[in-house]
Amino acid sequence: MSNREFSAPVFLILSGLGNFRAENPWDCYEYLDLHWPAARAAEYRRAKALCRVAIDGGIQAETARRAVVALARRQGLLAAGPGSITGKRPAPYRFTPKRASSGPLGAKTITALASDRSRIAPPADGRIP
Repeated sequence: MSNREFSAPVFLILSGLGNFRAENPWDCYEYLDLHWPAARAAEYRRAKALCRVAIDGGIQAETARRAVVALARRQGLLAAGPGSITGKRPAPYRFTPKRASSGPLGAKTITALASDRSRIAPPADGRIP
């Protein structure tokens, strides 16, 4: 297994946590395998395969570096350095629960909910039944 270093490290955006520093093909392979937030299309699979071949010593490490940099730049995940982010961050996941009813709440439903709230109020003496 080859552990050749890149001529310069590659900084990649790491899911809003900061930047990931890749100094060799193994680091790039790890990022692509575990932390890649974008679609895993043909270009992604090509870059990952080039990293794997570079790890095994079949190609130069710089060839894999160029493929990962091109992919990350195209996806907006390439950072300029350890503290700066020049690309776009992936959109955060937002949970939006679906309501059981298909439309807005009617006046009867609101009144029923308000009356239910008064029935579940704690007792005046503060004891739990």
